[in-house]
Amino acid sequence: MIRRIGDKSGRRLFIIGLDGASFNYLDPILDSCDLPNFRKFFEGGARSDCFSTIPPLTPPAWSTMLTGVNPGKHGVFDFLQPDSSGLFHISDASTRVRNSFLDHAIENNIRTINLLVPYTFPVSEKNNGLSISGLGTPSAESDFIRPHSYRDRLLHDFEFLRNIDPTRNESIETLHKKLLKLTEGAVDLGKFALNEFPDVGIFFVVFQATDLVPHFYSKYFDPSHPDFSDVSDIPNDFRDSLAGIYRAIDPFLGECMDHVEQDGGWVILVSDHGSGPLVGAIAKDAFIARWLEENGYLITSGDSGRTRQTAKAEMGSFANRLLYLAKKYTPHGIRNLFNRLMGESKEKIVGKITAIPFMEDIDWEKTRAFCAPGGYGVGLYINRDGDFPHGTVSTGAEYHKIRDEIRAGFESMQIVDGVPLFRKVIPREEALWGPEIRFAPDLFLLWREDPLLRINNYTLTNGMRLDPPEKKHGSGLTWCGTHKIEGLFGIFGENVMHGISLEKTPSLNDLLPTIHLLSDLAVPSDIDGSVISEAFDPEFIGRHKLKIRQEQHRHDTANFIKGMVIGFGLAAVASSFFNLFTEQRSRRKEAMATETRFRRHDESGNVLGELSNIIDESSQAFRDAVRTLDKTFESGQAAIESVQSVIDKIREP
Repeated sequence: MIRRIGDKSGRRLFIIGLDGASFNYLDPILDSCDLPNFRKFFEGGARSDCFSTIPPLTPPAWSTMLTGVNPGKHGVFDFLQPDSSGLFHISDASTRVRNSFLDHAIENNIRTINLLVPYTFPVSEKNNGLSISGLGTPSAESDFIRPHSYRDRLLHDFEFLRNIDPTRNESIETLHKKLLKLTEGAVDLGKFALNEFPDVGIFFVVFQATDLVPHFYSKYFDPSHPDFSDVSDIPNDFRDSLAGIYRAIDPFLGECMDHVEQDGGWVILVSDHGSGPLVGAIAKDAFIARWLEENGYLITSGDSGRTRQTAKAEMGSFANRLLYLAKKYTPHGIRNLFNRLMGESKEKIVGKITAIPFMEDIDWEKTRAFCAPGGYGVGLYINRDGDFPHGTVSTGAEYHKIRDEIRAGFESMQIVDGVPLFRKVIPREEALWGPEIRFAPDLFLLWREDPLLRINNYTLTNGMRLDPPEKKHGSGLTWCGTHKIEGLFGIFGENVMHGISLEKTPSLNDLLPTIHLLSDLAVPSDIDGSVISEAFDPEFIGRHKLKIRQEQHRHDTANFIKGMVIGFGLAAVASSFFNLFTEQRSRRKEAMATETRFRRHDESGNVLGELSNIIDESSQAFRDAVRTLDKTFESGQAAIESVQSVIDKIREP
């Protein structure tokens, strides 16, 4: 149904992602501003709120939209999370264990363009159009553009691609201008891609500014915000900041609809979550950590009495690339076997290379629970024996006892009598399901954004105090907006009902099966969503049935062997580095014990230089080996797929 590579006529699917968008902010702009194409879209199409994930954060939400499954199956829960070794790492596309609809489209020879989609770094090597990763890209120097042949040209022509963090070094007086230029640049990038690949079948772009503007400017344009003021000295461009973003997107939305009206197809609008006023507090992870410490669940080893959080984000490093390959191709059973065989060596080697050293003053051998770092304060972990390097809580009765105690403690917190601080405190198995749930927080805390917190000076009935939102965000800017679980969805195009609001609210799980139906692609049998059929003419839905692919994951023989080789290859190289470093350090100490001070200094420099050369040569050799393996196993993969197709034909009735 969607046009394929080489076919310059026929249907196309355009997906426009509006990060953090929701109708509570978009509808007032539609009523007061000139947005002819957004208005045409909703008058001629279907719309609805769209439920996000628990928690409603960018990494798990976009991952669910891409894969059609909940975080318990795709494995992304937060910005930072533990892996199978129990060490925390920055989440990225390698954390996600499920293929996306983009992967499925490419496998079926549908040309795809995906621009600035969050958490698509590292960019997939399987690419038949243009891929540029969005939020989660570590730096402009990283490998975030495919094909590589476009890199220099795009970085020259679209300077905003060099600026990974648009809030950096900005003030409230300048940020909205920066975000508007970023949006205009993304629009121009989208136009370039469409001109460069006229036979594209699926086009997907995400605009980030629709999330960032509410985070920092909502108190200037949202009358429901407790800090909103109608005074005339508020700059008009502050009040107009979000409307300006939608005005910049509006003509591009119109161009996409023109393509659909001319050639056939659909345009989808979707957000990962919604936005609303930040009425409560910030630094919520610090508040949770303080309560855990005061109640004896979290034990610190330093004198600060408070956890310290640091992060080294070496996401684009060679070591992380190796881990990405190993994670991508290694089945979970082999990963677990590999972890057991490596034992403490894996913790030392992999941990030192890529782990994030947060909460460095915690006494892990006495701690029973801790909060995931990051500021949102939505995930709480039990220090489980067998899951974390120094787990103290055994599974079974002890685990449930401690988790129930902590849950009861947070559920008892009240802003005022009868008004709990948390809307819900949810055990992970009540919010998620699937094999990756073992990496999820043990409790999810859904905070209540209630003005009573301000009235009571952010002090609870138990005497504890939260940090008010006047405190600065890490960029130096002040937060005034937060996330809502209700995002938005809309669709325009062939056989779509005109001007309706859906009675049943879809979720992000439902996007993949809907996209697959329109693309005539089979879906994995264990997806969590379903087609958003209410948006279409019943006759159209009656004629087109969703195809089901029985196999869930394709951990075939080639990928199995590849994962083994890469995993053990990583272990061998890392172990060699570790042994070389130990040997050279011992040699240096012996030299320093017998030589003069200047001699010692000179020799240590030679040793370190020699070690650096050895590491460089070994790294290059391993890179070459991985490239050779990739080519070898791609050939093996093709052969296996040919055999599989023959088997499938034999099985056909």
